Amino acid sequence: MRWDRVLAVARKDWREALRGTWMIAPSAFLVAYFGVVLPVILIYTAKATGEVLIPVNVPFPLRVEGDLARSLYFAFQAVVPLIFLVIPLAVSTILAADGFAGERERGTLELLLAAPLDERELLLGKVLAALIPGVISSWATFLLMVPTVNLLSSDVFNGPWFPPGPEWIIVVFLLSPLYSFLAVAITCALSSRVRSVKEAQQGAGILIIPLLVVVVAQVFWGLVVNAESLITASILLGGVDAIMVLVLPRSFRGMRYLLE
Repeated sequence: MRWDRVLAVARKDWREALRGTWMIAPSAFLVAYFGVVLPVILIYTAKATGEVLIPVNVPFPLRVEGDLARSLYFAFQAVVPLIFLVIPLAVSTILAADGFAGERERGTLELLLAAPLDERELLLGKVLAALIPGVISSWATFLLMVPTVNLLSSDVFNGPWFPPGPEWIIVVFLLSPLYSFLAVAITCALSSRVRSVKEAQQGAGILIIPLLVVVVAQVFWGLVVNAESLITASILLGGVDAIMVLVLPRSFRGMRYLLE
């Protein structure tokens, strides 16, 4: 396998995405909204209303004093981190869904399959083309959120406090890329099997359900999501990703049936 060919496929997809606003605008909106707008809304709403949004059975210790500080601490420790699994999922699955189904809709799939690429190079190029923008969007959101939250809530916590624990680092820099890879690999597989981008996107939408289940379980059922559980989840996801790396290329053999 030649990496220059893999990167050539990824660069081709990036050039196509950059030609219009269909990819840049939604990604920029997600980064700005979750990195700046959402923290502003959460913090100013909490300050203005004084409401304490803490469940009866808090799934982890609130290591701060004061109702407002404890409320903000819970929001940013329990609920907000999972957003960083949604952001790359939203960005990457758009590109992944377009990977093969979009080529077919544009009538360029024949040219792509005729290129001097083996199917592993083509598949990996499509996966990287979708995965990297999503991961970068997630990291950019985190880099915006850190100063925003610390600036707006430093008076509540008597100084910088965010991120509040190692869980954030594990979610953003380990769990999020691993889950994104799984989502992209599955979506690329769907994109190669369906007739349109819309069908591939609808199939990929089911991947957000496990994240919603975790949020509900943590907020209402007292599910503990700490550093140890996140590392365990990352190890399991890494194993699943490794299996996908081995299995997916086999499913792409004989991919020229798409031209029928």
